[in-house]
This record gives sequence, structure tokens and C-alpha cells, in this order.
Amino acid sequence: MDSSGAHKIVLIAGVVFSVTGCAYIAPSISMASDFYQQTQSLYSSNTAAEESIRTDSRWIKIKRLLAADCKNSLNGQDSFLQWGAQACNEESVIEALNRNQEGIVIVYAMYNGYSLALLPRLELVESEPAVYLSALEAGVAKLHLESGYNGDVYATYRRQRTALGLEAVDKDTFNAYLRKMSANVDKLEAQYSKHAAIAAAKKADAYTKKNDLFVKDNPSKRVYISIKSKREGAQGINAELAKMKFIQSNYLTAETRLSNTGDNGVRHEYWVNGRKLPNNFTFDYMSNSLNLSVKRCEEEGAYAESPALTRQCLATIKNSLKEWGALSGNKNISDNAWDVSMPRSINGEINFVRWVKKIREQDAYYAERGEYER
Repeated sequence: MDSSGAHKIVLIAGVVFSVTGCAYIAPSISMASDFYQQTQSLYSSNTAAEESIRTDSRWIKIKRLLAADCKNSLNGQDSFLQWGAQACNEESVIEALNRNQEGIVIVYAMYNGYSLALLPRLELVESEPAVYLSALEAGVAKLHLESGYNGDVYATYRRQRTALGLEAVDKDTFNAYLRKMSANVDKLEAQYSKHAAIAAAKKADAYTKKNDLFVKDNPSKRVYISIKSKREGAQGINAELAKMKFIQSNYLTAETRLSNTGDNGVRHEYWVNGRKLPNNFTFDYMSNSLNLSVKRCEEEGAYAESPALTRQCLATIKNSLKEWGALSGNKNISDNAWDVSMPRSINGEINFVRWVKKIREQDAYYAERGEYER
């Protein structure tokens, strides 16, 4: 490893990038201290059959990750190691590593400290092998730095190397490379963070492209809202609703959530006169809410045996809707005031009288403070 912390193993060199990323959930380096506790029972037996070692799921997964990393490198993608021109299968990557003793030590140390808890879902891991291999290497290096656990690793390596297909490395050289690995923990953790950032940027870019295509194929559409009642006062409510421009836009959730949604990750946003509505708001909900409000007016009027009370109640709904629509289209109302005034939870009827009052209160508040975004 050179001064930058990059590996130089035959035709392999560590890859260092500087990319910032977000929204990427990767394995925690803190899991390193648990590695040995979960795996040492497997390595402690001197009588373990070579076949059981050769077919150990941990070793198979390490090889599969290295083969996937090799393919990424040859395709010009981010990789844990930079591989030369060669076949990228489980056997060929081990042959390449065997051409340099440091490569043998690093990969065996990773295998020896491997934890199933770190890589719980291999089908996801193999798409970004650099992230997980660098996390594993940094975790094992940190463990050696904290515990000085070198001698026993070499002992298990001597017993297992033939079954694993690894060439011989003498004890002094082996332990020297382990100490060198541990001395570079900070650099290895930094490389892990960089690989994770690159993966995050890659995922975000893939999502953006897929979402852009989806939005192109599923453009926004205007939606018309009305209520069912045929009463004269209720029709006045419909007249106000018809003046408003309700838009439904479509988008996909982030790629990491697509497999967990029953509707293939499709989501909608709702707008009125160019203003975004609350996340828990839908036009069906608004229509149902207004129908409930109208029904309540009719029931209150019937109970009081007062048609005038029904008309007054319906007029209140109509007037509040009229003002709400006017405020949503008023560019003098700040975005801050609109956003803050939106109800955070909607249960049953939407109280447009209260909503309008809050819009005006918040608009005055932000205008006074000078936080007036439009």
C-alpha cells in the first residue's frame, strides 16, 4: 500500500475518488468488533475437512464479490481493486491475487474476519462490491489495530490456505502485512466512505433517469373535483371548485424502496393553482371530505327543521373554498406561509375556514420577519 492507502497488487491498485453522496445505507464499520466473535468457532478446528473449508459460504461469497468487482473494474466502473485484462470469474481472481503476497494476506484477513451480519443480502451486495469489500477490509484492519490479533490468524491461514487455493506466505511477511493493514485504518475507512458515496451518486443518477422517463410517459393531468349534492347551495360549492386548477403529477419512489411497494413505487403529488398540497392529501379525499361537510349541513338543518341553517352552513363552505382558492393562486402569498399553514394530518372533514385563517396568519408572520419566498 502506497502513501495514499491504495493497494498495489500485481495489476491491481486501489481506486480513490472524491465524490459526495447521500441517502445510501451501507454496512457500519463499527460491526468490525463483532466479526471474530461470530466466526472463530469455524476456524478453530485443526481437523476441519478441506472440502468443508473450500465450500464455506463465506469464502464463496468473498470470491463472488471479487469477481463482481473485477467486472466493474473492466467496465470502467468504481471498484475495490483495479484489475488488469483477465477473465473475471471466481478462480481467475484468486489466481491474480496469488501473484502478490500482500494480496493473499489482505483477502485472507477479510475472509477470516468475515461476518454474515455484514452482508445479509448477497443479491444486493454484488451490485456494489466495492462498498462491501472496502467496509470489510477497514473493519478487519480496525480489529487488528484494537486487539493486535495477528498470530492466530496466521495459524488458521496455514491450515486453510491449500483448501482455499492460496499460495504460501511465511509468518513474518504475513504478520508484517497485517500490521501494515492496521496502520492504515483511517485511510481504509476513508476509501470505504468514498466507495459508498460513489454508489450513492450512481443510485441517485439511475433513479433520476428512470424517474424522468416515467414522468415523460406519465405526464401530469388536470383533475376536476365536484360534490354529489344537488342542492342550490351545494352547486355553488361546485362552481367554486370548477374555478380552481387541480393537477396530479406522478413520480417514482427512490430505487431502494421500489421492491417494497405494492404499486411498483408509483407516487403522486397534488397541486392547486400551482401550490403543492400536503403529502397526505388526495383529490378523492378532498371530494369525500366536502361531501361529508355538505351532508353535515343538511343533517344539522334537518335536525333544527331550518332550511336557512342548511343554506348558511353551505354558504360558509362555499366562501371558505372561494377564499382558499384565491389564496392558493395569489402570488403575493409567500411559499413559506402556504407550506406552514398546510394541515399535517387530515382526519374526516377538511376545515377550510381554519386553513384560510392560518394562511393569512402565517403570511403576516413571515412578511414581518422578511422571510418572504415566492
